[in-house]
Amino acid sequence: FFSHIDKIAKMAPATTATMELLRCTPWGWKIRDPERHRKFRDEYPSWCSVPAKVYSAFWFILPLCCMGGYLILGWSLKLAFFCEIFPVAVALLLGICCCWSVTKPYTELLLTVAVCLVGIWSSAKCYILPAYFNESHVEGKFTAPDYSETQIAAIRNVTMEFANMLVIAGHVLSSMPQFVAMLYLSASQIVIILLWASHACCLLLCPYLDASSTIVGVGVMTIFSVFFFFLSFQSRKFLQLHYLASDCLERELKMNFEASQKADSILNHTLKNKMADAAGELELFLSTYDGPRHPFQKILTSLRRGMQMCQQRQAYLKLMAGAYQPRNVPCSLYTFGKSLASGRQLILEQFSAVWAKFDTVACEMILENALSNAFKHGCPQNPDVSFTISAGERCNESQRFPLVFRVANRTHPERPPITADFIQKLVDQVPENTGSRAVPALSDQVGGVPLPRHCQGLWIRFEPEAGRRSCHI
Repeated sequence: FFSHIDKIAKMAPATTATMELLRCTPWGWKIRDPERHRKFRDEYPSWCSVPAKVYSAFWFILPLCCMGGYLILGWSLKLAFFCEIFPVAVALLLGICCCWSVTKPYTELLLTVAVCLVGIWSSAKCYILPAYFNESHVEGKFTAPDYSETQIAAIRNVTMEFANMLVIAGHVLSSMPQFVAMLYLSASQIVIILLWASHACCLLLCPYLDASSTIVGVGVMTIFSVFFFFLSFQSRKFLQLHYLASDCLERELKMNFEASQKADSILNHTLKNKMADAAGELELFLSTYDGPRHPFQKILTSLRRGMQMCQQRQAYLKLMAGAYQPRNVPCSLYTFGKSLASGRQLILEQFSAVWAKFDTVACEMILENALSNAFKHGCPQNPDVSFTISAGERCNESQRFPLVFRVANRTHPERPPITADFIQKLVDQVPENTGSRAVPALSDQVGGVPLPRHCQGLWIRFEPEAGRRSCHI
């Protein structure tokens, strides 16, 4: 309860906004929106789980301790068993139900029933214990030869008043767990009225309670009942405000996420169209241009590759979300390699002239980044990038062959050689922003290394060579 109050205090602006979503009824605060109120009620069993377990443990241990106290005082074993076995049984059943998955959805109802039963039992003790104490420790214990009739009556009255006050004090203390547990119940006001009525009836009907003890007992319980009656109103409001603040935040995040996705889709579509327009204009220009065409062909190839990457946006989203499902399709290795190598100045292009079934989307994404980074982070003057695709040896006498995609470049002369520790950290996605191994300022850190974690059957191996750096996929 106090943890909820602390959370509400930390989100005061959200609380002010969500107060308009509540309405006050004779039985407490209620969420105006029926759908939200239904979802709030659905979460109640989980909120009552911990209070129910604590309540069960408390009423399992306390009656056993009281039973031992009865025996120490020399009271009847039958009385100790009769008075204390009931809450032990209720607590044991409640604890079993809290741990049983079948009854967990009904935790609030079970806690409500347990609170009512224990409360009525506690009120019944106020009727039973004074009668037992009067019969066992007062009647016949003081005789006329030792005391006068007036003294005997005075001793009996004082003894019974003291015993009655102890019984009422014990009942008030034992009612505190019920009151605290009621703060988590939907029908807390009804349960408080029920327990107060049962307590008042037992005190008023008990013939062994004097008027002063009855007035004190009823008055104290009335004060506590009124206090917790209004406190339950506020606790319900705090719980609902906490739920509404969390729900409003989730709705806002979901709305922002959906808006961001729509804006991203519009931007992606607009960018693809602009690249298509640029490619079309370039093709019109080349149709009438008689000069060198190679540089323009490289630009045209890059534009077409960019348009193709825009069309694979959904695959990228699924890949980075971990929901991507690999799809192997037949493809010519020569055609696949040529499409990636076109528009790039490579010192070596070697692709096997065979067909194979593999995930072209994931491989194209990884190799596109690998080739781009090979030019970007290699030797500025002569990166000497090479790109080869080959089929390895047959796997275990089966018809499956591994495919090896190899990208290599000349290392940057001003950068230190690659070490095994750096490669391991690179694979583990641990950025190093200190020392000579800092991440380049222009790097977007979206290389091909993290992608295979979501793709079955793909792996990357970095191999430092003399003056060169290669990447095997």
